[in-house]
Amino acid sequence: MASMVFDMIIDKLLGTYLCIGERKLDFSSGTLTMRNVMVREDVLDSLSLPVALRGGEIGELEVQVPWTKLKTESVVVTIRNLTLLLSPISETPWDEALESKRAAARKQRQLRSLRPAPPSEPSAPSAADDSFIARILENIQVYVVGALIRYEDYSHSSAPFALELALDSLWLHPAESTTAATGPRPFAHRECLVCALCAYVLQGSQLPPTPTHSTLNGAELRARLE
Repeated sequence: MASMVFDMIIDKLLGTYLCIGERKLDFSSGTLTMRNVMVREDVLDSLSLPVALRGGEIGELEVQVPWTKLKTESVVVTIRNLTLLLSPISETPWDEALESKRAAARKQRQLRSLRPAPPSEPSAPSAADDSFIARILENIQVYVVGALIRYEDYSHSSAPFALELALDSLWLHPAESTTAATGPRPFAHRECLVCALCAYVLQGSQLPPTPTHSTLNGAELRARLE
């Protein structure tokens, strides 16, 4: 049972944003731990932002599932040492094959969001899975402990510059409302608490001499940000 719960969370929730590799599952505590997890390079595509992800890594990802008390307790996702490197899309050399692949992926995501769900019996596995995932999403809590986000720009100023955003911790949790009829219940939106947020500007002399146009792996990303 626990293994199935974790597989569903990984495949339907985390797999959308992360490249999931080796995992360590502790059945006794209901905890899944993964280290050096890479963020998917296309994770920003659906947002239509003018920035590209050049590298993203999570030092340690921990998922705690109270799989015997899912109706009353939250799934807790803890992200430690998150690092993201961004740059302008305009600095990216044109790659027709890659752009076609990403355009097709964006189209598929749009179609999936517009396509009505096929009718199914309440006892069908797909209906049960959807209900299970919906319940997790309603109650999920996310902690980020230590994050560094850098935006490097080599083309929109007379000299290269970078902006760095660092935070000590972030807590994302469901907002709750209490009524006499229903008692506490989560709203669809989330509340966010951020602690120790700092921003920095780096000048060209503090940056690598040339921009990066490709997605960096974990070791390359850490070396560039040092």
